[in-house]
Amino acid sequence: MRVCFSLAAALVLAGPAAAFAQDVVLVQRVSSVTLTRSDGALLVTAGGTVPIAGFTNAALKPRPDLVKVDGGYVLDFVATPPPRGSPVAQVETAIVVTLRIEPAEAEALRFVQVRGALGSRTVQVPKAK
Repeated sequence: MRVCFSLAAALVLAGPAAAFAQDVVLVQRVSSVTLTRSDGALLVTAGGTVPIAGFTNAALKPRPDLVKVDGGYVLDFVATPPPRGSPVAQVETAIVVTLRIEPAEAEALRFVQVRGALGSRTVQVPKAK
């Protein structure tokens, strides 16, 4: 019994604190979404806010259950919050990210929706020239 407890304690203490997975969360608000075309591809640039400083790895993630709804493309605007317990500024912070949708997929789209925790923004796709 004593050996099992010592082995379990050693395994827990041996792993660095950074090895624990960080949660990825929706940004608090989506403040802007712009769509531009570049060589047939569609560039989606979203701006939003998070409740405190220190968020990293912002990304626009396609929703697998809603990706192509009536010619639309639904994205979750996510970021990784700072590690729990770390000192960060308690101030709402702006965050921006861009996603490229390849030409083959962009041709069929009519709108793009970007979702945050407190709402979403939907933008019409500009016509290809």
